[in-house]
Amino acid sequence: MRKFFKFIITSIFIIIAIDILSRTATLNWSYLKVNDELYVLCTYNIQNLDETDKFTKIGTIESKTNIFIKPIFNYSSNSFRKGSEVYKTDDNQIAVKQNNKFYVLSSTQSEGWGNGIMVNPYLD
Repeated sequence: MRKFFKFIITSIFIIIAIDILSRTATLNWSYLKVNDELYVLCTYNIQNLDETDKFTKIGTIESKTNIFIKPIFNYSSNSFRKGSEVYKTDDNQIAVKQNNKFYVLSSTQSEGWGNGIMVNPYLD
C-alpha cells in the first residue's frame, strides 16, 4: 500500500513538472502590457533610428514584474526596465526605448504575431 501511494505522489509530481516545463517557453518571453493589451517582443531586429520620428510617445514603463510572470497591469513589463519610454509606431505596434535602442513589440491578439523572445535586461 505504501508503494502505491509513493507511486501516485511521484506520478503527480512528474505530471505537474511536465506541465510547468511546457509553459516555460512562453513565460521567458519579453512582455509589455499597454491599454489592457499584451504585447510581446518577437524579433531582435531593432527599429531603424531614422524612422523613429514617426513614433508617438504614449508613456513609460511604470513597473517591472518577475521575469517568469506575464504583466497584468498597464505599462508593466517582465523584462524592460522601469522608466523605459513606450511609443506607438506608424504600424500600430508598440516600441520600447531602452539603452538608446528601440525594440518593437507585437500584440498577442494579432493574427500571426509569431514566437516571442527575451531581451536581455542587463545589457549596457
